[in-house]
Amino acid sequence: MIDILQCGWTNSHFLLFSGNVFSDLIYYSHLFAGLASLTLGISIYISNRNSLSARVFLGLVFTFAVWVFSDLVLWADADPSNIMFFWSVANLIEPFVYVFSLYFLITYGDEKDAGRKTKIALIALVTPTILLTPTSLGLLGFNYTNCDREVVEGLLVYYGYFIELCVSFWAVIYSLRKYKTLLSSKKREFFIVTFGMILFLLIFASGNIVGSISENWTIGQYGLFGMPLFLAFMTYALSRYQVFKSKIFGAQLLIGAVWVLVGSLLFIVDLSLMRTLVTITLLALIPFGILLVRGVKKEIALSTELQLANTRQQETMRFVTHEVKGYLTDGAAALDALRTGAFGPATPDMRTMIGEALVKNRAAVREIQNFLRIADFKTGKVAYGMKQFDFKKMLDESLVTPTENAKAKGLTFTIDIAPADYTMVGDGDQVLNHVIVNLVNNAINYTPTGDVVVHLKRSNNLIRFSVKDSGVGLSEDDKKVLFTEGGHGKESRLVNPHSTGYGLFIAKQIVDAHQGKIWAESAGRGTGSTFFVELPTNLRPTLSALGQK
Repeated sequence: MIDILQCGWTNSHFLLFSGNVFSDLIYYSHLFAGLASLTLGISIYISNRNSLSARVFLGLVFTFAVWVFSDLVLWADADPSNIMFFWSVANLIEPFVYVFSLYFLITYGDEKDAGRKTKIALIALVTPTILLTPTSLGLLGFNYTNCDREVVEGLLVYYGYFIELCVSFWAVIYSLRKYKTLLSSKKREFFIVTFGMILFLLIFASGNIVGSISENWTIGQYGLFGMPLFLAFMTYALSRYQVFKSKIFGAQLLIGAVWVLVGSLLFIVDLSLMRTLVTITLLALIPFGILLVRGVKKEIALSTELQLANTRQQETMRFVTHEVKGYLTDGAAALDALRTGAFGPATPDMRTMIGEALVKNRAAVREIQNFLRIADFKTGKVAYGMKQFDFKKMLDESLVTPTENAKAKGLTFTIDIAPADYTMVGDGDQVLNHVIVNLVNNAINYTPTGDVVVHLKRSNNLIRFSVKDSGVGLSEDDKKVLFTEGGHGKESRLVNPHSTGYGLFIAKQIVDAHQGKIWAESAGRGTGSTFFVELPTNLRPTLSALGQK
């Protein structure tokens, strides 16, 4: 037995940093592989939490990171009990790296969960490792015959190598069979991902097996570089083919890879080794840089193409809606002439039918105007005629028709206006037609039974207008999309099939232009809702409010 004091072992800091690590390559290989894998795995998971493949990939990189941490402790720490513990952890985790790798490959290739038999087979492979690791078959003890800080491994380690070779062979067979069944458009993407995965499995297994048999663990460090190679293939697949339908941009992934590559060099002190690793890092960054430049160029081209397509779409929509609006206006004029008897007296039934047709015609004109306004809002072409007007007077005049409509529907319609001066500066026509009328009509349309209450009050320099109803109400999800383009509640189409979701979007644009606020409150579906609008009385028109650039 050796004298531990004569070995010159030093205590570690945080289990990872000590003078026992004789080569900077050990830190570079471990930290680079571990941090890079965790960064990519977490990024993919955050961008697509619902993807099974993304969750399995996160499990793969997490188990790999645990193995990397445990293995680095074996290099840095001098406490025999710590070495025994983390050696057991590394031997226990290592088969799971391979099982998760195969599981990921299957869920990615099949685009669904693995079958029951496959899961049972994978669990059966690792069960002996789980059960026998705490026994003497896992570790026999600490080797005190030399200063290498090693343990004496049991026979279970060879079973672990069997799992590695078995899973690697399984992955190759699965990939070859799956590749033959794929459509031509999917084959290149599948090849890139699976080739990177199999390359990682084989390199990682080779490093572990060769290091164990030769007892030269420095050779084993090169096995860790299989993971960065796999990550490089994955990054390319994410950037080029949007694997997992991930929302991560290729440029973000590539910049992250550059950070990890360069950051890992901070742990290199040996200048001769530094030159070698800097050269390797530079060579690795060249393809990353090429991919980054290509990705940025592609995004710029797509952005330009999308902008042109939007411009053409807006021009086409404007032309079509103007034409349709003209036809509807002519039709409305003809219907109104028939209703008023310009071409002879109309029977009561005819007047009723013509009146209903006029209502629908005018509703269609309003929808077309909304479409035109949306295009104007997007291009900043909406002009506001800012001048002084009486909000209360405008409100009183606008509520005559809604009051009749509410009573005809059997609703109780109440108007509550607090005495005050409601003079303000703004575009009264815009506020009336697209804010007040919109909110009041919505309250009536979405209230099958019950009541609608219109409130108006002034507080200092703010006018608050609100419409409360006992209608269908709003869920939390409804509130999130309520004032967005085309956004409306999930139940709105059931109550009002003609709902487009553009009315509230336009109302918000107009309120914003008046430096005000618009929002909705509701305790939930079936509890009714209240829409609020706050407008300043002392508005100072800005250039944007005037429709200028």
